[in-house]
Amino acid sequence: MAETSYASCGDLSLAYQLFGDGPIPLVFVGPFVGHVELFWTVPEFKSFFDQLASFCRVAIFDKAGTGLSDPVPKVRTLDDRAAEIEAVMDSVGFD
Repeated sequence: MAETSYASCGDLSLAYQLFGDGPIPLVFVGPFVGHVELFWTVPEFKSFFDQLASFCRVAIFDKAGTGLSDPVPKVRTLDDRAAEIEAVMDSVGFD
């Protein structure tokens, strides 16, 4: 399992992990809810992530209000979610 780090998105902290050594940067936007550390305990997710890591540099993250990321008091908009992806990309150095 990759180490969990945190990206800042406004006043929120978003949990993310970065793994793989491939030349392709990839942000995995998970299902409705997720947990970056618990994903690795599900054999299907672990296998999927291992395959991605063979040819990509992968960033996975918990959306605001899920997993290890900060809770949110209201439903997030599409613009809010886009800002979360951008915050993770900035934190890991993806263009």
